Amino acid sequence: MVNSYCVPMGAIDQQPDLNLNITQAEGDYLIDADGKKYLDLRSGLWNVSLGYHDQLYKNIMKDFSTLFERKIPFLDIHAYSHEIYQQYAESLLDFLNKKQPHFSKIFYTNSGSEGTELSIKLCRQSNPDKKTIVSFREGYHGTFFGGMSVSGLDETITQPYEPKLNSFQFLPYPHDDESLHHILMYLDEKGNEIAAFFLEPVIGSAGTLPIPKEYLNKMMAKCKENNILVVFDEVATGFYRTGRRFMFDDLDFVPDLLILSKSINNGILPFGAVAIRAGLSEKLKGHHIEHFSTQNGNLLGVTSARNTLEFYQENESWIMENVNAIESIYTQELNDAAIPFRGTGCMLSIPLKSMEQMFELVQRLKTFGIIVYYYVLPDRECGLTIFPPLTVEKETFRRAMKFTIKSILKSMY
Repeated sequence: MVNSYCVPMGAIDQQPDLNLNITQAEGDYLIDADGKKYLDLRSGLWNVSLGYHDQLYKNIMKDFSTLFERKIPFLDIHAYSHEIYQQYAESLLDFLNKKQPHFSKIFYTNSGSEGTELSIKLCRQSNPDKKTIVSFREGYHGTFFGGMSVSGLDETITQPYEPKLNSFQFLPYPHDDESLHHILMYLDEKGNEIAAFFLEPVIGSAGTLPIPKEYLNKMMAKCKENNILVVFDEVATGFYRTGRRFMFDDLDFVPDLLILSKSINNGILPFGAVAIRAGLSEKLKGHHIEHFSTQNGNLLGVTSARNTLEFYQENESWIMENVNAIESIYTQELNDAAIPFRGTGCMLSIPLKSMEQMFELVQRLKTFGIIVYYYVLPDRECGLTIFPPLTVEKETFRRAMKFTIKSILKSMY
């Protein structure tokens, strides 16, 4: 059968990656048209962080029904106000700020990619004399023109769309003291030209590359010295994915801009947000910011995010404990099997020897009812990526890891 619709990220006539006809979901499982269940160890596309659990969906459905009864699933946020805009923004700011009021404004978006576009604009607008934006060569920030321009990981594959935006610089992510020193020297030498540094505290699309806390602190301190804005892309890491609310919570500095999406509303609707730090917000006060899409602040999107935030808050202790338990399980199982891996919290990647092995394993696991993701780097390094729901049942996950490890070992011979 030839699809009449396009499947994104690939050939215009390609089929879906796993080509499963999913008709239902339940708990941590997707269910196909034949009734077969698949353990979703990719959390949708890293965004269904709370799994497919009844209570969250019931809460959201109730509030959706109220909006439909009032016939206002959509309002033009540019023209009209609604109490939920302020209520959710205040709740999210409280959640981000904990005890200190670092962030002061929330800008509603429809995705992480859009959050990147907005953040680029805000960085350049806040200091017109500095245009260069720095990011990691391994990083990924979306597929709009701003996202392509700031995503080193896709630099080659996006060449057909050139010319991309100007004045973007890629640096190798800091994997050791020498590479960190190179970044710090560059920030000093070019500080008078650099408007912003886009950082993923864990680079997910490149195969879960965690950046040590002390490295992040040193880079952010150097940015502060040189009046360089820090943009944290926590689209993948935010909302407990690493075992804490956000990665910046453990650092000595707070980013100037924080890009959020994915887990912000459990993938219910396209939705995201950019949190703006108080100092930057004050600097931009009175400036015209040319950014808008019709669905910014869609009431259904904001409602889904509010319900999801309430669920996180009500279950915070249990979620954090479960994430830490999941990390302990895969760490123990993979170390016992002497299989190299990179992971933190509910983010795990396992490097493999070839793409042939990788695709064979993805299909084998699918056959046995386990869905995982994969990654491929420009230098051809590849492997499996596993982002389980934060709520996955521990013994279910342990059994899935044992089978995955068994399959990896079998594929080596």
